[in-house]
Amino acid sequence: MLPIAFNLSEKFEIPVILRPVLRVSHAQQTITFNPIPRIERKANFPRNPQRWSATPRFRFILHKQLNMKLQKIAEEFNSMISLNFIENDREKAVLGIIAGGIGYAIARDILPELGLQKDIPILKIGTPFPFPTEVVEPFIQKCDHILILEETEPVIELQIRDKSKIYGRLDGMIPNEGEMLPEVITQVISNLCKRYSIPVGEVPSTESLEKMVAGLGLPIRRPTLCSGCPHRSSFYALKKAFPNGIFPSDIGCYTLGMNMESVDTCHDMGAAITIASGLYQAYHQDGKEIPIIATIGDSTFYHSGAQGLLNAVYNGAKFILVILDNSITAMTGMQPTPESGVTADGHPGTSLSIEELVKGCGVKYIRVVNPYDIKVMIRETQKAYKYTQQPDGGMAVLIARYPCIIYQKEQLKVNPIKVEIRHLPPPERGLPQVKSGEMDKSLLPVFQDEVCGQCDTCMIQCPEGAISKTEDGYVID
Repeated sequence: MLPIAFNLSEKFEIPVILRPVLRVSHAQQTITFNPIPRIERKANFPRNPQRWSATPRFRFILHKQLNMKLQKIAEEFNSMISLNFIENDREKAVLGIIAGGIGYAIARDILPELGLQKDIPILKIGTPFPFPTEVVEPFIQKCDHILILEETEPVIELQIRDKSKIYGRLDGMIPNEGEMLPEVITQVISNLCKRYSIPVGEVPSTESLEKMVAGLGLPIRRPTLCSGCPHRSSFYALKKAFPNGIFPSDIGCYTLGMNMESVDTCHDMGAAITIASGLYQAYHQDGKEIPIIATIGDSTFYHSGAQGLLNAVYNGAKFILVILDNSITAMTGMQPTPESGVTADGHPGTSLSIEELVKGCGVKYIRVVNPYDIKVMIRETQKAYKYTQQPDGGMAVLIARYPCIIYQKEQLKVNPIKVEIRHLPPPERGLPQVKSGEMDKSLLPVFQDEVCGQCDTCMIQCPEGAISKTEDGYVID
């Protein structure tokens, strides 16, 4: 599919979008690369304002040219049997399926399980736009009823002219929210088959599996910050400094600060700052002052935070922004940040300082803190809030700087520790990982030495104060 997309882009001089969905993006598979051809082409910009300058003068012409391109591409799609094809084709069928992307893959697995592989034809659509009408309409005419399977918005469904025999998201047959999971599709297909008297096998039940898992009595473990993560210390300090504050946040590992009641909002990249700005303006116009502490990762700040900070300063907002600087883009694969001075492919780049970028946005109050020094961070957070409250005060920025514990793990000197466990404190607030181990022939929780960062965070944050440090290691009382 990828080579076809590149060839189309080259031929028609137009962008081509490959649209994977969540399940595809999270999948892994071993693949073999074909030889990648080298294209010997020198850089060249053909000067053509009529094409590259979408001014009112040329816009009508460009729009007309675009429509002509789309029409020609649609003609190619109508004959592109490698991406748009029918499985189990027949002259007449009671029920047919039109599917795109992962919906096709799931349907192809489910039909044999239900004994329907010979009864229900499937039209696979790999090019939903421009729509291959000449492929779709004859298929619809062969079927009395059509089920549309696609993630997530009804792109295919909306482009079918006659919807009188269509089932999909628009009529509620397929839920409009959530993933299109195999269980959902199985039940939908089974229901339609029963409605139109198509013999169908028994729907596999997951009830026995669910009961078996429930019988194991396994505790529910929410996603949590890594053991020794500096963000945990940051969130603890912020919540300790302002228990009643408002904490807008952003997208990254640190979104898991919700477990520590230190993340109140998470919308899109950069929204921590803009939401905090709006909250400040709303409370300020009502004559109320409430601590607003926004958190954003260093990578996210570089990507889309500086614009919001510039706007906050320009419009006179006064709140605390904490930039959680762990020196890496951890959540998406440990890519280097602009501050590292290393490009994504490992070559030397130009290091861009967060402090200088913050200064460039007009911020006067900037402090760098070590999140593991919790007392200092609490004190600096409170001092920053006092600055925002002064008549001549403004935005305050704290940079909580400490390397990601996972990325730096091999560089840290980890000494073996001894652990004695006598009681397990409540796990509700995102404490470090604990597992079962054998001691005195009974199952007791023990610390996982291999993931312990020796940061003392568990001892400081334990809500029961039950963890203490001794010369031999940590002791849970």
